[in-house]
Amino acid sequence: MLSRVWLGKAGAMHGIAQDATPFRFNEQDTRRHTLENSFEQRAITITVTSRCIAVSLGRSSRRTSISVGLLPTTRHMVGDKWQVRTTGKVDKLTRQPVKGRRDPIWGDGRDALLAHGTSFLLQDRLMNCSDYSTAWICKRCGLLSSLGYDTSDDLGLGPTSQTSSSPPGRTEFSSSVKMRGPRGGILSTVFRYLVAELMAMGIKIALQAE
Repeated sequence: MLSRVWLGKAGAMHGIAQDATPFRFNEQDTRRHTLENSFEQRAITITVTSRCIAVSLGRSSRRTSISVGLLPTTRHMVGDKWQVRTTGKVDKLTRQPVKGRRDPIWGDGRDALLAHGTSFLLQDRLMNCSDYSTAWICKRCGLLSSLGYDTSDDLGLGPTSQTSSSPPGRTEFSSSVKMRGPRGGILSTVFRYLVAELMAMGIKIALQAE
């Protein structure tokens, strides 16, 4: 259990998933050595105490102790997942439950995660496990819904002719967009739906892609 606490804390600080593959480490490259290196980057000792940093103040607030304890974690490990918190069916358009969530994250929970320096948990709970999606963003104009396509010479003009030189599933961008380069971004599905609704009403939404 203590090793699991260390692994979870290291993954939350660096924003990476921990590898639990058995027999991956050996006597020369131990798991403890890897954890110590990851903790040293954050100025945290793996032995007894760790340091909590206040985000609002930007400095260390107090030191906390890590000890071995017994805790029934079966319900605790799945109680905060979105599969448990959703009520009702999930809308295919917005990927959100039609009856809301049983335990939504309000301002207090969000501020608590940010104050502990674990913003990756907030991203994982609100987007990665909810309505994670990818989209193309134009770096030149910042638009999300229109990138411009090249018209192929082999494209038929009749209503029944749908032949094209491009293979199925291939997206052709215009030459001006190719120079700037479209960027693939990670966005929430609800945000993409909101942008589409605002664009339909004539409100332009431009994103800054780097």
